Amino acid sequence: MAQQFELKWGLPQCIGAVDGSHIPILAPQEYHTEYYNRKGWYSIVLQAVVNSSGQFWNIYTGQPGSLHDARVLRLSALWDLAESGQMFAQETVNINGQAVGYYILVNTTVIPGIMRVLCHSQMLLHNHKLQKQKVQRCEKP
Repeated sequence: MAQQFELKWGLPQCIGAVDGSHIPILAPQEYHTEYYNRKGWYSIVLQAVVNSSGQFWNIYTGQPGSLHDARVLRLSALWDLAESGQMFAQETVNINGQAVGYYILVNTTVIPGIMRVLCHSQMLLHNHKLQKQKVQRCEKP
């Protein structure tokens, strides 16, 4: 998976990209305020991880729409696996003198600090400025 990300997007050691989306629902009878999201309607949150081709390989859903993406991520099995060291192989590569393990790309401007936890090496990417440019290139249609 990491080889495909690097070939297609130039992101070494990346095995996925994670993001969330709100799925509209009818307001539940109980705890309806928990499902009212910041956008002004009732929802549950869907969190998905995709590979370099945009194919889903992990999905987590059902948390109330009022929860922040960072909280949903922390409640997911994906987080538990990454934090326990069971998510990624122990392999690292040397990038600009730094040992970098496998990681899942997240929007660190929305969820500060998550990259540190989802990287096996417990390090930020080798060149934040370069990665930011590559992510912006990926977001353009």
